[in-house]
Amino acid sequence: MLSAQAPTFQIQDSSTTPTLHVMMDSVFALTNLSGVSSGILADRGFQYVPIEWYDGTLQASNKLYYETWHGLYASMYTASIDTNDRLPHPVGAYRQDQEALTEGSPIPLGLLYMEYHQLDTNSITDGLLAWSGKQLTDVPGRSRSPYLAHTLFGATPLRNDHLSRHVSFVLDSAYWFTNSSLGIDRIQIDFGDGAGFRAVNWQQEISIVYPDSGDYLITTRLTFTNSSIVESHAHFRVEQSGSTARYAFNGDEVVPIDPVPGVHSGGQFTIAFGCGPSVMDRPLIVVQGITVGGNGITYNGFRNDIGSPLIGGAGIMDNLEDEGYDLIYVEYNDGEDFIERNAYFLQDVIREVNALKVGDEENVIMGVSMGGIVTRYALRDMELADPNSLGSPTVEDHECRLYISYDSPHRGANVPLGLQHMVLHLASSGPNGFPIGWAIPGISTLVSYLNSPAARQLLVYHAFNSGPILFPPVSTPVLVTSPEHTALYNQLELMGMPQETDENIAISNGSGLPPGQARDQGFQAGDVMLQLSASQGTLLPWWQAYLFSIHGGNVLLNFQIHAVPDGNFQQIYRGIFDLRILGQSLFSGSRIVFASNTLPYDNAPGGSITTGAYVNPADIQASLIAGGFPPNIATGAANSLTLLADQFCYMPVVSALNVNEPQSQNLFFDARPVNLIPNGFTTFEQVKPIEAIPPSVPLGVNANEDHVIYPAEIAAWLIDNMALLPDASLNAGALTQLSTAYNFGAGPVERTTDRLVQLININSGGHLSINRNQEVGPGGSGWNAPLAGSLFEVETVDENCSGPLTIRVHSGGQLSVGDPGNYAAGILRITENNGLILNNTGLLRVHAGSRLLIEPGATLRINAGATIVLDGTLEIRGNLELGPGATFTYSGTGKVVLGLPGTAPNVTLVGAGPHGLVFAGQGLTHEMLEIEDGTYLAPDYALDVFTIEEGTVHLGEDAWIDPGNAALRYVDAVCIAADPSRPYRTVYVNGQAQRVIDGMRFAYGALATLPPPQHRRVIPGDPHPQAALRVAPQA
Repeated sequence: MLSAQAPTFQIQDSSTTPTLHVMMDSVFALTNLSGVSSGILADRGFQYVPIEWYDGTLQASNKLYYETWHGLYASMYTASIDTNDRLPHPVGAYRQDQEALTEGSPIPLGLLYMEYHQLDTNSITDGLLAWSGKQLTDVPGRSRSPYLAHTLFGATPLRNDHLSRHVSFVLDSAYWFTNSSLGIDRIQIDFGDGAGFRAVNWQQEISIVYPDSGDYLITTRLTFTNSSIVESHAHFRVEQSGSTARYAFNGDEVVPIDPVPGVHSGGQFTIAFGCGPSVMDRPLIVVQGITVGGNGITYNGFRNDIGSPLIGGAGIMDNLEDEGYDLIYVEYNDGEDFIERNAYFLQDVIREVNALKVGDEENVIMGVSMGGIVTRYALRDMELADPNSLGSPTVEDHECRLYISYDSPHRGANVPLGLQHMVLHLASSGPNGFPIGWAIPGISTLVSYLNSPAARQLLVYHAFNSGPILFPPVSTPVLVTSPEHTALYNQLELMGMPQETDENIAISNGSGLPPGQARDQGFQAGDVMLQLSASQGTLLPWWQAYLFSIHGGNVLLNFQIHAVPDGNFQQIYRGIFDLRILGQSLFSGSRIVFASNTLPYDNAPGGSITTGAYVNPADIQASLIAGGFPPNIATGAANSLTLLADQFCYMPVVSALNVNEPQSQNLFFDARPVNLIPNGFTTFEQVKPIEAIPPSVPLGVNANEDHVIYPAEIAAWLIDNMALLPDASLNAGALTQLSTAYNFGAGPVERTTDRLVQLININSGGHLSINRNQEVGPGGSGWNAPLAGSLFEVETVDENCSGPLTIRVHSGGQLSVGDPGNYAAGILRITENNGLILNNTGLLRVHAGSRLLIEPGATLRINAGATIVLDGTLEIRGNLELGPGATFTYSGTGKVVLGLPGTAPNVTLVGAGPHGLVFAGQGLTHEMLEIEDGTYLAPDYALDVFTIEEGTVHLGEDAWIDPGNAALRYVDAVCIAADPSRPYRTVYVNGQAQRVIDGMRFAYGALATLPPPQHRRVIPGDPHPQAALRVAPQA
């Protein structure tokens, strides 16, 4: 398998005939074309689509896509008789179309109405024209003109789909093309939303809300001033986000990064704040892959991917929510720029994120595809003090703890060399010198991509290596590895991997099955991957989606693509064009390309590009006939395409996992983690290929997944490694039904906060603790205990993520905050809309130095039999509920702080009594209760028992206590102003039938000594004659 010599290719090319218009000028030189009053003769051009189908009437066979519409446009362009009087060049028109499709802007509608002529197919047999060699001549005295008049109309959005039900279109006159002198009376459009036709004016923007995702037809009707009408319909697909998860993506903010001349091209990043407050405190930076023709996976596309339950992405989204990550998605202005330049741009993003974030949480950065190489270069460049770096000439702290490489080309990527040569052939010559790429957006896009700096750097084999696209035929071998590729990978090797991260991990969507199992792409080195023979009316539904569509009526196309061989000399591409008019072959040309000394990249294990399922001609024929195509055309289409490989290797597994040399030269090297990690065959600390055949793949077939999707196996592994808690506990449900110990704390990740986003049930034997002196995570996690003296905070999160969240401490369960030995402290914050419920024999402990906060809008509910041990602080500023027969009380030396909301009563009683509030301290020095400024403690008047005893109560300014009609016990306690200069209001006694008031002291200022006897008052009617109400002197 090893290639001892440099891989090369050679070309044999017979496509040396003149350009299309030179040829056609010769064909029609002896004819009088004055009868072609439209100035367009279809037979002179290249018919990319069957133009006669698009005659202004609606048929099942003439539903447009944008690519088809562009083919109509190019067909009219090439058919123009006068090259000085025709439509704008198709390449320029396509670029104009793409520039109009900026994200968020209205989608323009393209309208094309043309009058043209076409040769009568019976021109030769009926004596209208004659052949003289390869030239047509007029026949004197012919009975009629050989040039038949036709009209063509096509209207379509300039893109085929939209990632939202809310779509804006615009009827822009810049996209109205015609050679007709007819005036337009009105334009009507039915957008397929159920509202029917509506009148639309030029430059008008139309907002449509589609009822659901799916396929729609947009129908355009033109009425001319002579009352004639033409119609056209086009496909439009609404793609609704696949998210079934709860990620809020609230307050998405787009932050632009301006280009820096000579350094980078700039770009932007989008912030999607995680659940909770809209502050960036836990950044997950995701770096975009390569963009092809300006189109890549955008923020919306990535958001859709990670939310799709069909490919496992929903688990990733859930994890982001559960872990409280703020998603930062990075997009380039030029995703085909040099890797170094986009790495310098990413460095500016990292600096901006570090400046914006709150707290000391370190970043997680995941580079997807090319983004993994951009990230690797950016991080390592920030660590090195390289004075020649244009991005970071001095050492910088990137604050990244985890670098994730997702199916990235650490040793290069692969696009089949035969496919590259097909694209090159179509773009550089086409039928006898006419570039098909002018008319087919997919060809133009791929040419731009393959010849871009990024592609030259990343592709291991490169057909464009010899320089300009229009290179002449060569018969001598040409190296297939570009110098840009060699230079980049030599530089990466010198720089090494990021060193200041806690961990670098890599994922491959390629097969990591054991040797001997199915690992290739379903074919062998040198096999035919694609064979195509296309003529009149041929449709290529698969190839249209990935490269181009040709429905040509005057050209025969014959292509064959082979996988690169495993070292030997073999043909990898053959392309033949045969141009015809009135059944006669006029010009033909071919190109054949051979390769040698190559490694078998096309069929190697790796993240794949899907070319489409195996094509069954009978299925194609049946579907085309059902769609309205004539049987003869459907049969021709069905028999024209033989697709033998439905996918190819794009990201070899040895590249994605950065397998070291020389092992990486064996593309089928054993890539299992159990082989790579212990033996030091990779520079990553952890790696993950596909190690199980997906359920959707038949047994015995390869286990390579598409590049890059997020299959369930990979998603689960990624979740585990991104989780701040071990074993993805929150997402896996370990806390939803907790029956063992689980401890929140910093663990191996340096941080001071965490979040709860799921319903939690602490069952019998379960103990959920915050920063306790024991291993972090579940019992047996192996993680260290928190640091001595540390403080760790956990909060519940709602804000449109999971809905109201409740922690339930059931019978025999325990919730504790902090550590009993004061080793470390904790904070548990129950936030708005969320709750904490303590059930019978459920135990709540708040240790000294720790706090439990019930925030405004949150609820603490105490049910009968619950136990509270309070040595720290319980702060209640939300709702306090007492369940049936429940009494709020606690033991310990801690304090309750009340800032209860609303109007009296503000303690809710649920169900039958008795209900009670008991604040019983451990002596006058015990500060057991505080009522905050401007608030009060006023339970429902149905409260049965109210007790303040053996402790100190601090009351804020204008604070008050009203026990209602409860049996009252005020005994040996002090009510004192929290601030002597700001008095509280009142402590009420409402004349209860049962009351005990003894040894109570009320003061504005500090209590010093017991007041003298003259300040004691016997309370009339009190059943305890020795009871005393002591009023201290005002301070």
